[in-house]
This record gives sequence, structure tokens and C-alpha cells, in this order.
Amino acid sequence: MKNIEYYYNLIYYFFYRGTIRFFQILDFLLKPIKILLFFIAKKVPSIQKKYEERGITNPEEYFERWMKNVDENPSRSIGTMYGGGLAMSSLAFTLIGFYKLLKNLFYPEFQDSFGYLLIVFGLIAYTIDNFLVTQQDQGEKYIKQFNKIKDKRWRRKWAFITALTFPLSITFMVMASKSSYIGGFFFELHQYIFH
Repeated sequence: MKNIEYYYNLIYYFFYRGTIRFFQILDFLLKPIKILLFFIAKKVPSIQKKYEERGITNPEEYFERWMKNVDENPSRSIGTMYGGGLAMSSLAFTLIGFYKLLKNLFYPEFQDSFGYLLIVFGLIAYTIDNFLVTQQDQGEKYIKQFNKIKDKRWRRKWAFITALTFPLSITFMVMASKSSYIGGFFFELHQYIFH
């Protein structure tokens, strides 16, 4: 069980880091607009007065600190929110794939709706994520632990594995359907075994 928790949190961590990188690139691309807005804010006295009322002497520095907290805070941030969402989605799509394989093997005539599957397996993935990440702040502990690892080879390897996790989970889910090769194989296996 500890290994499952470790590897799930590893995938969650690299989704978290990937989200932070995405927002850093977005911040870099939007830098000219930010410079323009701060230039305008310096020229408008009413805006300067609002900053002074709040005790903000350097608005740019204050904004940078605030954004770093919004993006990178290990307990609650945009990185943890999107990272957790991608990890849960990957888990849900993988669980749907296994469900479809078992359904094709044992109950191939059973019809279900994809929306129903998304809701049910989304809730199951959410429960598993809560158990592995948020219970006793495990995600925050693992983020701090993984931040200390400086081995670039290890980081590249797991970043690559994490980048493949989401598309491979969707591919597995699609390949497990009855009309695909793998799902069709399980359907044929059902026909062979049970008839």
C-alpha cells in the first residue's frame, strides 16, 4: 500500500510541477501587459493611494510574492488543484478502461452510458485521491520530500512518465471499448468461454 501511495504522489507531484511551469510560461508571455499595467498604476494617483492605504510600498514585488503563493503553495494553490485534477482524471480513465475490459469479458451485452461511467469512476478516483494525498496532508509531505531531490536524471525520467500518464490512460480507456482491438479480444474471449 505504501508503494501505491508513493507512486501516486510521485505522479501527482510532477503534474503539480508541470502546472507551475505552465503558469510560469504564461506569466512570461504576459509580462509586457503586466509591465504596462504597473506603469499605468504608477501614473494614476488614486491607485497609488489605494496601495498606500494597504501598506504596499512596492506593488510589483507584492504581486510577485502573491502570485508565487497562489501558484506554488504545496497545501493549496493552482498547482495542487490542477495537478490533483490531472492525476485524478488519469486514474479515473484507467479505472474505466479496466471496467470496460471486465464488462466485455463477463457482461458484453450490458449497455451503459459514458456520462454515468465518468461520474461513478470520477467519484471513485476522488475517494482514492483523498485517501492517498489529502489524508494527513500526505501530498504536502511528498511535495516537500520530492523538492529536496536534486537528481536531474530522476526528475527527467518521472517528468516523462507523468507526461505520458494522461494520454496513455485515455488511450487505454478507448482501447478497452468493445469496438477496439483489446476490447474486441475480450468480447471474443467471452464468446469462446461462455458459449
